[in-house]
Order: sequence, then structure tokens, then C-alpha cells
Amino acid sequence: MKPIVYAIDRHDRLVTVNDAWDQFALANEAPELVRDRVVGRWLWDFIGDTMTRHVYAALLVRARDGATPQFHVRCDSPTLRRELELRLTAEPDGAIVFETLPVTITPRPPQALWDRHASRSGLLRTCSWCKRVEVRREWKEAEDAVVLLGLFEGAPYPEVTHGMCTACAERMEAVIAGLSGR
Repeated sequence: MKPIVYAIDRHDRLVTVNDAWDQFALANEAPELVRDRVVGRWLWDFIGDTMTRHVYAALLVRARDGATPQFHVRCDSPTLRRELELRLTAEPDGAIVFETLPVTITPRPPQALWDRHASRSGLLRTCSWCKRVEVRREWKEAEDAVVLLGLFEGAPYPEVTHGMCTACAERMEAVIAGLSGR
């Protein structure tokens, strides 16, 4: 996987994405996310969860204050578990460049929970950062959640919504706090 690089302007609008962005979108069956469909849109159009928006907003403030936030996120597909490193670097004009580098990519048995084409009903919350799934107030890997919730027992799968697990909220709070003194 090549590094994915994209940038937002000082108003948080996507102004550029590299070729690896398009390759990633198409490889993940998301043609609606290719360059021509995203450049010019607000970053916030792509982040629905309030807590995740809050964390990203705080990271953007820290970056624009001179820090270089760097942290790991997961971006899984039905057949891959992907851990990525995301680095934010501010430009003098207030723009921010996001660089996403692969850390580990591990094949796994196909997970219909992450299949964009599976039929859906109901809601299931997943962490925006680590991709674990909330099951009875605990956060589990998708494979475990599917078994615990009996999702193989019938269709359709629930619609995936996003939130932030306690562990990731604490980790990102520490990242943001660590950037405050710079």
C-alpha cells in the first residue's frame, strides 16, 4: 500500500488528494470517494460521529499551532485488517497535509460486517479509530462481535455507525494533551 496523502485548506475543505487515494477508494469499492467526488468538500462531510469530530478538530488546532500530530488508526476491509499511521502537518497558510502510511496489513477471513454491499437493518456502533465493535457495553474485534451477536444466524447485517471506544478516547486525549506543550 502506497502512502495516501491529502490536504485541506485553512477552511477545512479538501483541496488535493494523491493517486494512492483514488487507488485505495477503488480497491475498497468506493467510487464515490475518488478525487473528482471529494475535492472541494469539507473534511467534516466525512466524519459523522460527534466525538470523532471533536478529536479531529482538536488535532487540527494543535497542528495549526505548530505540533505534528501522529497516531495510529485502523481502516479495515472485509478481507484485511489494516493499521495505519496518520500524520498531520500544517502549512504556513493554514492548510494541513495528512499522510497515511501503512503499519501492518493482515489478511483475515472475509467479514460480511464490513462488506458495503451486504443488506442492512438496525444499527451497530464501531469505533472510528480501532474498528472494534460495541457489544453489550464492551468493545470487541469484528470477528468476535459477529459471533457474540449471532450475526451469522440471519440476514440482514446491522448498519454500521461510528463512535469512539473508551480506550481510543483516552489514547487520543493523551495524544492531544501531549501536543499542547509544543
